[in-house]
Amino acid sequence: MQLMNVSINVAFSVLDESGQNRTLADSFYARVDLNRWLSESNQEVRDYCEREAKHGWLKDKTLLSSILTNVLAHTSDGRHVKLMKDGYPDWSAAQGVSNEPALTQQDLELLSSTHEDCAIHNPFLSECGRFACTPDIYGFTQRGDGAWFKLDAENERELVYTSAIEGKAVTAENAWVTCYQEGQAVASASLERVRGAFDMVAQGIDPLAPGPTKAMELGG
Repeated sequence: MQLMNVSINVAFSVLDESGQNRTLADSFYARVDLNRWLSESNQEVRDYCEREAKHGWLKDKTLLSSILTNVLAHTSDGRHVKLMKDGYPDWSAAQGVSNEPALTQQDLELLSSTHEDCAIHNPFLSECGRFACTPDIYGFTQRGDGAWFKLDAENERELVYTSAIEGKAVTAENAWVTCYQEGQAVASASLERVRGAFDMVAQGIDPLAPGPTKAMELGG
């Protein structure tokens, strides 16, 4: 876990007491785990809206939508780094402020699975990328403790998804994925970091590049 202070910026669409639609912006401070900064920032927005609806400026208003517009990381060395760009996560920026080593190509291969000859790096999402699903459709089995696992007999590996939040069911937002070989963990990361690394690869960005980005292809 790498906790970091952040400023969270949100755009709100509300109906006020007169029924008029208004678009407003607000920001607030929070402390999130950089391994899951996007998921935790979204949860902070939901918690913020609930608090403000009960006791703050959202009281007596109808909230139509809340959109996370930016997350600004405040680093211990005094930097202020935007973790979003044009409304989307900037995974390169997030990696730049993380004290975790970047996921290598080998890590990404170990932390993904194969289903019907297709590489799966998020078993909580349908193959079309539009719908939430449960990992069993990709051949995973749920254990009694709620974790999802899949054995790869050919490569003698086991991939396990657990919850990063104790007592919570495993979801795409809190999942932590670990690859085991011969009972030993050989790669481990939050699912959010894995998704972010694959997004960078899809955009032609090398997650390991320390400065200007360069193209990288999995399996190349």
